[in-house]
Amino acid sequence: MKKTALLLIILAMFITSCVAIEGRPGPRPLPPAHGCKATHIYYYYPSAFVYFDVNRKIYFYLADGAWIAAPVLPPTIVIRPDEFVTIELDVDRPYIYFDKHRKEFPPGKKYRRHKGRHGMH
Repeated sequence: MKKTALLLIILAMFITSCVAIEGRPGPRPLPPAHGCKATHIYYYYPSAFVYFDVNRKIYFYLADGAWIAAPVLPPTIVIRPDEFVTIELDVDRPYIYFDKHRKEFPPGKKYRRHKGRHGMH
């Protein structure tokens, strides 16, 4: 029974891996393990306004005013692999801090893989 439920969850994640996020803040958060605080590591690409979740291998990007979660970027969005900032958050929706990140890491500057801890309580 547990294997079936896990398989259904994984299948649902693949089916809904590329969805527009309108009217809700993002993909459903995963519940943290009992007694543990979840930490998510993201690469933020300032020139493209893109986040990449290192562990889940998911990109978050803006399209027509909505945040999209997808395993690959559309061909219209080009990121430079050497131009990112590493950010640790305790949330699974990094774009809730987008305004702060956009101000802190403006496009066009070189960053030394800055490691920030935002949203950690």
